[in-house]
Amino acid sequence: IDYDALRRWQREKHLDRQGAARLRKFMGVLELSNLRQGAFWRVIDYLLKVQKPYLATQDITKMAPVSLRKVAKHLQFAPSTISRVMALKSVQMPWGHEVLLSHLMPGQRKIVLSILEKMTGDQAHVTDLELSRRVASEYNVKVSRRTITACRHALNARKDQAA
Repeated sequence: IDYDALRRWQREKHLDRQGAARLRKFMGVLELSNLRQGAFWRVIDYLLKVQKPYLATQDITKMAPVSLRKVAKHLQFAPSTISRVMALKSVQMPWGHEVLLSHLMPGQRKIVLSILEKMTGDQAHVTDLELSRRVASEYNVKVSRRTITACRHALNARKDQAA
């Protein structure tokens, strides 16, 4: 918005107080809209960079765990702004599926569950600490032993329900 040109226009039109107030309100709405639109594209750009390995392969285990706070901190916005920008927005994936933007922001637990499901072979003999180290070295996701334990219990519960 060219504010100098706007002030010149306002003087030329001889706006009264009420007209000037309406103009300020309208400009505020435009500025807010521009901010949100700019924030939306910045969020998209950030998520595309962070999730590039996943987008190239469709392998969910290659997704990076991303939180709303992490995005907000990186883009220097309030988390509430990021939340409003992302609300009910969807994107079309390279393979044709449309998903909510929040799909590209999985939590660490979702990633770890996918990784543990993908790991083949019987993992019963492997300790949670060993699995934690493997997940960190093979998938570059640092996760505590306790999270591995919780995810293993969740996977076992899923298997029990399916049986």
